Amino acid sequence: MSEEDDIVDKVREWFFNDETWSIFEDFANEHCGIFDSVDEQKLEYTVLYQKFQQVFESKVEEFCVSQGSTVEEFQNTLAKKVQHDADTDMFVQVMLAMTDYESFIELMHERKSGKHI
Repeated sequence: MSEEDDIVDKVREWFFNDETWSIFEDFANEHCGIFDSVDEQKLEYTVLYQKFQQVFESKVEEFCVSQGSTVEEFQNTLAKKVQHDADTDMFVQVMLAMTDYESFIELMHERKSGKHI
């Protein structure tokens, strides 16, 4: 494994860690109360989604820096590694789902109804 691949593996391990997931669960628990109808799209949802994106991106960046790397290095290495590694592809799919607006809205509704993320 190259040193570049190492940052992808470290971020993946960190990302699926219970402590990391608790950050996202805490965010959902704190903010899910504003979600009403599944059909209605309120401006507050977009504002909250943007806030979540900021939290998500800052946590990834903080972790990369703590490992002596950068987000740019992580993204570049990820783009290369995803082409030939199924685990990395799955990791990318999960990260993309977390950053997708519709998925975010669905997860927040599920959290409010008592289902887990």
